[in-house]
Parts: sequence; C-alpha cells; structure tokens
Amino acid sequence: MKHRFLILFVMALAALGPAVVSAQAQGGRGIANSRMRPDFSPGEYFVGFRAGVSHENIAAIRRLGAQLKSRFPGVKAVAIKGASNAVAQAIARNPRVAYVERVPMRYTLGLEDEQLVPALNNGLYGLITTRATETHSRGITGAGINVGVADTGVDYNHPDIAPNYRGGIDTIWGDNDPIFEFAFDEDWNEWVTETHGTHVAGTILAANNTRGVLGAAYSANLYHARVLDMWGGTVETVMAGVRWLVEEANCKVVNLSLGGAAPSTTEQLFFEEMRSKGALIVCAAGNDGGAALIYPAGYPTNIAVGAVDANNAHASWSNTGTGLDISAPGVSVLSSVPDTWGMIESYVRTTQTFSSISFWGASTTQGITGIIVDCGRGFAGQFPPAVAGNIALIQRGDATFVDKVTNAMNAGATAVVMYNNAPGNFEGVLEGTLPYWIPSVSVSDTDGAILLGQAGSSTTVRAWPIAWDIYSGTSMAAPHVTGALALAWSANPSLSNTAVENCLFTTARDLGAVGYDTTFGRGLVDAYAAVVAAEGGIPPPPAAPTNLTATASNAQVSLSWSASASADYYNVQRATVPGGPYLIVGQVVGTGFTDTGLTNGVTYYYVVAAVSLGGVSPNSSEVSATPTAPPPLAAPTKLTATAAKAKVTLKWIQSVSSGVTQNRIYRSTTTGSGYTLRATITAGTSFIDTSVTSGVTYYYRVTAVRSSGQESAYSSQASAKPR
Repeated sequence: MKHRFLILFVMALAALGPAVVSAQAQGGRGIANSRMRPDFSPGEYFVGFRAGVSHENIAAIRRLGAQLKSRFPGVKAVAIKGASNAVAQAIARNPRVAYVERVPMRYTLGLEDEQLVPALNNGLYGLITTRATETHSRGITGAGINVGVADTGVDYNHPDIAPNYRGGIDTIWGDNDPIFEFAFDEDWNEWVTETHGTHVAGTILAANNTRGVLGAAYSANLYHARVLDMWGGTVETVMAGVRWLVEEANCKVVNLSLGGAAPSTTEQLFFEEMRSKGALIVCAAGNDGGAALIYPAGYPTNIAVGAVDANNAHASWSNTGTGLDISAPGVSVLSSVPDTWGMIESYVRTTQTFSSISFWGASTTQGITGIIVDCGRGFAGQFPPAVAGNIALIQRGDATFVDKVTNAMNAGATAVVMYNNAPGNFEGVLEGTLPYWIPSVSVSDTDGAILLGQAGSSTTVRAWPIAWDIYSGTSMAAPHVTGALALAWSANPSLSNTAVENCLFTTARDLGAVGYDTTFGRGLVDAYAAVVAAEGGIPPPPAAPTNLTATASNAQVSLSWSASASADYYNVQRATVPGGPYLIVGQVVGTGFTDTGLTNGVTYYYVVAAVSLGGVSPNSSEVSATPTAPPPLAAPTKLTATAAKAKVTLKWIQSVSSGVTQNRIYRSTTTGSGYTLRATITAGTSFIDTSVTSGVTYYYRVTAVRSSGQESAYSSQASAKPR
C-alpha cells in the first residue's frame, strides 16, 4: 500500500486580513520604487483659508488660473490642480489664505512594490529571533550553497524565487519542470492550487530584491523537486526527488516539510544513504500535537524540527517526543505563494490610502474607481440615485452585512466600503444565495469618518489576492533551520555535514527545561551562533558560577553569585525538591536575581548556570531558602492628643517592631468608628493636625507601616477639642 504524505501547514485564518500587508510594509520601500514614485502630485496643491471655504475665496483662486479639484470645508481647505509654482506663490500672498502646500502622493503598501523589513511584530520575525539578520549584516547570506526543496510544485517565476532558482524535477509527472499546478476541487466547488512549496522555498531563500519578503539564506541556490501534488504523494516520489537533489543537483541541505504516520524500512535506509553522501535532510516534526514524530522526521539520521512562535513559546499543535532535534519559528510566517493565490491586499484610496479588510465571500477586484456616496446605514431607502455605478459608503450596525450589501447591489453600486460603528476595524462575511457579491471591504471607524467627509470624491477600492501569505506549521519551522544550515555552510564550505550539524546543535538557545527536552529539542535555532561556530569561533562553555547564596524574605528569595569568565548571561533555575528537576525562572546578565511571588513556608532549591556562545556551563552548587511572612507588626502605644487653638498635637511611643518606615494617622468625629486617613508621615512619634474646627471633638488612632506595606493594628484612641 502506498504511503500518502500530508502537507504540514495550518492556514493562519485570522491573519488573512489584508490590512496586515499594508501596515507591515511601511518603511520597507526599495530604492527602485522610491525613484519611480514622486512624493507630490504635479501641479496640485492644498489651499487652506483663514475663515473657511467661500465662493469669494474660490473665485480668487480661479482668477489666478488654478482649477478647483476638491473641497474640504471641515478643515477650511480646497485642493486645486493645474497650478504652476508661480500661481501657488500668488495664491499664498492672498491675506485670506492661511497656507498653500503641495498635495503628497500616497501609494499602496503592498508587497508587490515593497520588501518587508523583518521585525518582531510581522511575518518575518523568524529572521530576528533566529538571528539570521545579524548574519546578513556580516555579509553571510548563503552564497554558493545549493539548497534543495522537496515539496509541492514551485512558482519559479515568482519575483522572490526567480533570482535564486537554478532548476528542478517533477517526480509526479516524470519531467524536469516542477511548476506548481492547480485543479478544480469538486468537493469544495472551487479551484485549488499548490502553494506550499513556494511558501517553503521563500522562507529559505526569497531574494533580497526590494520586493516581497526575505529568506534566511537569500543568496543560496534553489533546486526544487515536485514530489507532492495538492493531495499528497508517495514515499517513492519523495525518495526520487531527494535523490535527484542530492546526487544530481549537489544540494548540501534538503528541506522536507512533509510527512506521514507510517515508517518505512526502505525509506529509513534511503535517508541513511543520503546522509552518507554528505547531505543534511531537514524535516518537519508534524502538526498533530502528539508526543511522537512523524516520518521522515522520526528517522535518527534526519534533523527533526518543531515550531515556536514569536515569543519562543511552543506551538500547541507542534509534535513533541524523543528524537526532536531543534525548534524554529513556525507560527504566522509570511512568505511567497503563487501570484493571486495569497492573502487579499485591500485598500480604499482617495487622496490618501486607507487600509481595509475584504469581506469573506465578496468578489475581488484589482481596482474599482468611482464616486464614493454616503448611504447611511445601508437601509433600502438610504441609497441616493447617484450611487448607481459608484461606491456605497455604509456604516456598520442595525442590519446584517448581507442585507446592506444586497441593498447596495439593488441600488446599482459597484462596490461597498463599510466603516465600523466601534473603535478599530472588523471582518465581515457574506453568505447567501446570490451567485456573487460585489467587492465589499471594511475600514475603521476613524477612517470611515474621514471618508464620510470626502463623500463625492473619486475613490478606488482594491481587494486583490497577491503573491504572499501567512501560514503556520512545522512546515514553516523547518525552512528556518534549512536556511541556518545554508548560512553556516556558506561561512565554511569545507566542513562536513556532521560538522555543520554540530554547529547547529551546540549553539541552539536552550528553551524550556534545562538541556535537551522532548518539547523543544536542543532549543531555538541560532543562525548567527551556528555561523560563528562554523568559522571556528566557538569557545568552550564557561565555568560554573560559584559562591551562590540565597536569602529569604516575605514571599521572595534573593540570590547572588560570583561571575563566571566569558559568561554572556545566567540561567537561574528553581526546584521544590533537592536536586531538581529545575525550571528556568530567570535569565539575567548580572550576578543577582530576586525570585518573587513565592509561597511562604515552602522551601525552594536553586542552581545557576552560565551561558555563552560556547554553550551552557555545569550548574552551580545548590542552595535553598524558605520564604517566611514577617512577624505581626505591633501598633504604636500611649497615644495622647492635646488641643490648642486651631490645632491638635498628637504624641505616641513608636511600635517596638523592626522595619517601621511610616506612620498613618486616622481621624474621626465619632468615637470608636468612622476613621479616615488624615496623613501618612515618615516614621516618628508626633504629628500636629491643623486641619481642624474649633469646638469639634476629634478622635485619633495611629498605625505603624513597614516598607513592604504591612500595616499594624490601630493604637488606642485619643481625643481632643481644639479651641
């Protein structure tokens, strides 16, 4: 029986909102695009008036030869066109004019035009957390290394893939063209395609070309084997593709973001053979959330990769178990997919561009332009005749999305822009029996208010699938490891595959339990450290810290130790039984740490280990401490109150308890009750109350307070009546 392979990724449905693209692409514009895109619209200016837009002011502009383009009475301004610089200067000299400024250009912030800059808050966070970008800054980008991807077909014409694509094979069809394919899925009644292989390839080596995304080893050579179609493949097709990649294309590293539950003796022997030929095979661990690896990740000769998120937390669906080697970013990873098969880029553009989210079920459009017309809340009687052939602006609320868009279509609108009736943006879904829905997008409440002020202006609505998308899965984690290996190997091409693997494993940053564990393996892949190791720059691990001491206090333990030479930081580890198992409770650069939030009366055991590029030291000697609550705080005694004209003088004997830092004075006009805080003072033995009324009897009590905030009981009561 043939073994069918599952494609190991999970669509990040929440991330499909297209506004992410425009928001993330800010600041990433390439040089070529900045040259092609002017900052200002030629001959167009905004004119702001001191007293507002009036017929007289507009007439004055027209007499100077300028043409009125748009009015913005709410901000006392108009837009003009066809004006030379001299005309603009003449307008500015009019005493009724507050300012004249050029009209700035705004452009779509899509990945077709911009290269996303890696950051911790976008889909390229993996390049930051694995320190691949630090490797790039040293000029090490994977050049000269052949990387193989055995997967579904690839879009080798993709702008992020084409510069590094060198050739391929298709073991499904038996030819040399691994291009992705698409087909009609009768079960879902829609067209489907192979996007997975292109996404994996982009994560490894998407080109540094001012467009789209950036791969971990963006100068490496890509050889691609199409070994799966949209519904999977067999062990035979996978093995044939990997053999070609290793033996014919001379690939140093091969990525396999695929797998299945059943092992195969033939397959295991095959991968041992590929290892003997000098290759490294990187495999996805699986997305079942189970405690066993799938195959071929489960074979000892291959590198098995689990997934973590941007915070280096284990992904709940990532498989664990014996044999897991390493972890890498695999949650919400942005990469390339075939053109028009990615996330939907959506925006609304007038004289500025507003990020939007396309409704699920709505038609897509590369751009519909028309006049934007205010249609209230989208009830049937709220659509002016002018909306026919134009764009309906509708506020969310009081009716379903389907009803609002249906009413817009009945009124002849070509697109719908719906703005929120609450802060922020939202996602809408269109369902029903209509054969199609017109393009419909949502914008935030604040953007909707701006658009409402621009009703009557020319507007363009775009909602179009692009060539990039966000996926999650161990399929997305494995390419980060493949890219790191390519970087390390390019730093020292003479190394054997075992030596490069050792560079990867010995420099991984420990996560979870100290040392190897079956949840994270050896820890998070560190591309920069692996490169340094490949260059021969990894020193031995630091010595264990010495002189560890532990001092307990209320709900906390304070630790200190002597520094270890060459340590970059220290792992502070805690257990509740002698000898462990220990959990890391802190990672600090200095030689002290306070562990807070502990339970008084429980004994805690601590060790500290030093960490450097060379690895993790042995643990220090163990120390223990038992947090205890401080003893009860005694109240001040012998409180007296002496009245005088418009004041009361209080005196007392301070609490006999140690650690008193403050006193609190409480006052009431009723004996024995109703006390309110009158003052908090530095610890002392007297206080003068001048906020009193003659003839009123005041009752006082005093407490003592420790620096921890612990407060004593009341002192005895004292009273006085000021004259």
